[in-house]
Amino acid sequence: MITSTTHTGLGNSKAAAVTAQCRQQQAGKPANSQLTRMNRSTPDQTKILQQKGLKWIQTPDQLQQQQQLQQQVQLQQLQVPLPQAHHDAHAGLGVSHRPPVRSAHGAAVYDSKMWIFAGYDGNKRLNDMWMIPLESSSADVVVKWTEVQQSGTHPPTCCNFPVAVLGDSMFVFSGQSGAHITNHLFQFRFPERRWVRVITQQLLPGTCAPPARRYGHSMVAHEKNNMLYVFGGCTADNLSQDLHCFDLQTCSWSVIPAAAGSQVPIGRVFHSAAVVGDAMYVFGGTGADNTRHSDMYRFQFDTHPRSSLQDDFLHLLQSGELFDVFFLVGGADGKAAQRIGAHSAVLSARSSVLRARILQASERLRAEGAAGASADGERPLVEVSMPDFTPEVFRIALVFMYSDRLVPRAHTLGHLTTSEMGLLMDVYKLATELRLALLERLTASLIEGSVDRTNVIFALNCAHAHNLSFAKEYCLRYVTKEANYREIVMSPAFESLDRPLMVEIIRRQQAASGSSRAPSPDSADISPSHSAGPAHCGTLVTDLNQLLESKPDCAFFDITVSCGDVSLPAHRAVLAARSGFFAALFRNSPPDLTDISAAIGDIMLTKSVLKALLRFIYHDDVDMQPELALYLFSAPHYFSFSNSRLQSFCRESLETSISAANVLAVLESADKIKAAEMKRHALSIISTEFANVVRLDALRRLEKPLLLDILEALGETRF
Repeated sequence: MITSTTHTGLGNSKAAAVTAQCRQQQAGKPANSQLTRMNRSTPDQTKILQQKGLKWIQTPDQLQQQQQLQQQVQLQQLQVPLPQAHHDAHAGLGVSHRPPVRSAHGAAVYDSKMWIFAGYDGNKRLNDMWMIPLESSSADVVVKWTEVQQSGTHPPTCCNFPVAVLGDSMFVFSGQSGAHITNHLFQFRFPERRWVRVITQQLLPGTCAPPARRYGHSMVAHEKNNMLYVFGGCTADNLSQDLHCFDLQTCSWSVIPAAAGSQVPIGRVFHSAAVVGDAMYVFGGTGADNTRHSDMYRFQFDTHPRSSLQDDFLHLLQSGELFDVFFLVGGADGKAAQRIGAHSAVLSARSSVLRARILQASERLRAEGAAGASADGERPLVEVSMPDFTPEVFRIALVFMYSDRLVPRAHTLGHLTTSEMGLLMDVYKLATELRLALLERLTASLIEGSVDRTNVIFALNCAHAHNLSFAKEYCLRYVTKEANYREIVMSPAFESLDRPLMVEIIRRQQAASGSSRAPSPDSADISPSHSAGPAHCGTLVTDLNQLLESKPDCAFFDITVSCGDVSLPAHRAVLAARSGFFAALFRNSPPDLTDISAAIGDIMLTKSVLKALLRFIYHDDVDMQPELALYLFSAPHYFSFSNSRLQSFCRESLETSISAANVLAVLESADKIKAAEMKRHALSIISTEFANVVRLDALRRLEKPLLLDILEALGETRF
């Protein structure tokens, strides 16, 4: 929720509107030059500004410090170590050489060093990087600036952009880059000193496109949630007031809607933002009416534990437990096929092709009357042949089906080796065969985003050999760009192209050079040629939701979950992936077990509560109504879930709906699972509403320790 601490606008300049600065962006002029002109005041205006506190006033002490600093700069230029007396918190660094002058740059602190990147030097935008240690072992050591040798896919030259540090990386998003401005997110890895462009999944269901390109915005990192937050800034024609979030775990953007009752800050540019604890604070900035502000807002981050759904299923695959289907992968090249295990319930939910093949193999097994030997020697196992793909490619697809994750390299777009490029094209081909639309899109995006001048010829040859028309077309367009053509054609790799491809490249380039439309010099302007693909593009969440809601006779249900008179079908692989209790139960039970109990202690669950529990287990549904949250509040304790996410949402639901009528039930549940915070909250409600609580029959049924707790709470509040 966003809450305003103050809201007072200061200043009323008559200079050009901020929207006019947006137009300068296209001409390559930095917007802060306009703001510099707006700050110039007549003597009378300066007097007024000083009275309003908008201008720093130089005191005699400050003048003396400035003179000392000038003396230090002269010594530094001669590379003479500064005397100990001159080393203070503000001006004690003896610096031997410096970065070029600049403003509107980015600065960050990592590993006790300051890192500055890009900016504007008064004539042009920059994209160099410099670093200086902030700590030294000796007071007499001359601290030196060092220019950082960057590698990888650099951001364009830019200014008026934010940087954010998370872990061992610095992130840069958009900024003022003239004709080359983009809305790409770039990541700089400090240990390797290498840039990569982060791939985003904006084509996927439930995700949105990246924020529009902009400058003068803020970006902060919240380490606990592993997320970046972008607020404000100047887009093509307005000032944004949206809050965008980039999830580094799923590599997807989202727009965060303001909670009911929030006081949302107006759109602004050149404001500041900082993270303290679990909140972001936004201060000041310039509004659309060109008025500077001194208001301050607080945005509370989501503090619920992250979903562990993907990690839970990936752990199930890696554990090798409860496999009920094996794939014989490879063999078409003369090598021996490898036997790779999996879970039929998960694969049938993700791929209709695999579901059909598993069912066919099961029917064949039953028809032959031969039960294949399982790992425990008792349950029959199904085997499916996959001879046309290598085990490495199949394992990549398998990991994706369990976690929606491609490969570690899928989070970034950097230089791929030729072997990695060929591997990705094989994965794309397998994805199309298995109708894994999501994997198909991700692989296509990664292939296209990873093409550069060093690997485009190999990628073109590989795409042609694999008959991948989208990749071939993208590579042809990349080669024939005016900025790329000469260097690529003159490279030794070009000689390895098949003659038909050479002819097509030359013809395309001649046609492009003869047209009246001049090609863009920026190769990043090539838009992806891969089509939007199939309409259905299921994620792990949506596919498991459909699996739970499917008919019992066609969805590989192999276990019944019961509680009293209520019974619901389920899949043992899904239950084991999400619950340590169920995993241990299946591990130590006979394979022919068909029915299990899901009681929570002495609490007998109704059908609606049991369905809510299964929805959380299958697809992480945390939409908990108070009547459900009351029962499921203690579920994580009994079922050993990976984290307390369910309990956190149940607590929130109960805290917002707790009343005198249900407070005693909440108190009992909190006491059973030792939820001290929730118990204190319930006791506080009881103390406040005791006149109503004392009339409840449930009070007479409470155990003696809880009655004593109530008496103690009453004593603290009333005496």
